[in-house]
Amino acid sequence: MVSTIPKHLLSTRVVSAQNDKEHKKRILKRKLQNKIHKNKVSKVFKVNDSLVRKHFDTPKQNLDKLNKYFQNKTFDNQRKFGMNIAQEFKSNKHIISAVAIAPTQSGKTGSMLAMVHSFMQFEETKLPLSNVFVCTAHSDKDWVAQTRARFPEEMRANIFHRNNFKKYYNTIANVENALIIIDEVQIGNMMSQSIYKLFVKTGLFNIAKNLKRNIKLVSFTATPKSVVDDFASWGHHSKVFYMDVPNTYISHAKLLNDKRILPAKDLCGYNAETEAIDEKVFENIRDIQQYMGDEPKVHIIRTPRGKLHDIVIDNFKKVFNDSGYNFFSEPTLSPKIKILDTKPDVHTFLFIKDKLRCAKTICKDHLGIMYERYVTKFSVETVVQGLAGRLTGYHENTNSVVFTSVPAIAIYNKQFNEKFKGEFKQKSCFAIV
Repeated sequence: MVSTIPKHLLSTRVVSAQNDKEHKKRILKRKLQNKIHKNKVSKVFKVNDSLVRKHFDTPKQNLDKLNKYFQNKTFDNQRKFGMNIAQEFKSNKHIISAVAIAPTQSGKTGSMLAMVHSFMQFEETKLPLSNVFVCTAHSDKDWVAQTRARFPEEMRANIFHRNNFKKYYNTIANVENALIIIDEVQIGNMMSQSIYKLFVKTGLFNIAKNLKRNIKLVSFTATPKSVVDDFASWGHHSKVFYMDVPNTYISHAKLLNDKRILPAKDLCGYNAETEAIDEKVFENIRDIQQYMGDEPKVHIIRTPRGKLHDIVIDNFKKVFNDSGYNFFSEPTLSPKIKILDTKPDVHTFLFIKDKLRCAKTICKDHLGIMYERYVTKFSVETVVQGLAGRLTGYHENTNSVVFTSVPAIAIYNKQFNEKFKGEFKQKSCFAIV
């Protein structure tokens, strides 16, 4: 009988070979599963030249609150963006999908609201407010709270994230004359992931049924990855829209040009084998001080997970070792404590792990520096949607800088200028054919 040798008794080379073999097995298994999923979807996904979206009469409804939110909470560029999308659905009866690309913090939620309002202006696109759904595969209660607050009360029950997808499967699968808005569509959109499951369970890959049910899909994102090319496989059933932003918008490109995006360095320096801290990290932390300014601010530091979070905090305490600084670990704080909303008496460091990513809007009035977690391999989308993305938008803060991956930002700026057209290594579940 052959027994498995415990890994701790094997040489590093043998363990590495075993891990590599297991990794290859997982890749092959995933490819096989994706092929099965794709074949299953392709049976109902058929680009149709003859069918058009069926018209449904919409009963009269009270839109006073929607109109009020539209007037008070949207801006001209958002209204124009929303109207462009609505007019396309009005004139083009073949379209069932729109991809709406808008930069980080440029007002995507306001554009969604403006778009819903625009849909109500035309008989061809009018629908019951109860048939408007806003969802995301981003599992975040803050996203739900922020998004619901920006829509009228009667629409809030249909705003949900991936943890609640199953509750809506039956409703969406049977609804007619509906508008389904997907926020941050770049998340969870691979084969077998949450957006894919939502589409399969509710029949949204079935082009003919979507047309007969008059289903309208609008997917919002700032970092589409392959989504633009993937939806091209939907032919005349899909179209891409790009949001125009005013000159007052602060973009990643502007931050980079203004030298407000700087390269992140290691702030942890922990060696697991020796349990020692690399002395270089203390120099890296001291370098931050020149960007903090004299006026007390709140400085956000993203740390690694686990015990490394506490090590980074200890490293900062060793550098800033007098009583003139505050140190807070975000995971230990009560949700009621809003550090960013309050002017600090002394320089305050807020250490976070995975908070403040896509779709988050933060108060920048008292914001100092932001420091992204140092990594050797970066994801462009993660970097763009992280702390760098929180510094984009419309605001008066001209001093804050963000330490992050400069190459990732440069790649994104290039993708943005090229309208995200090109080859991406991974395809989403929307690339059917």
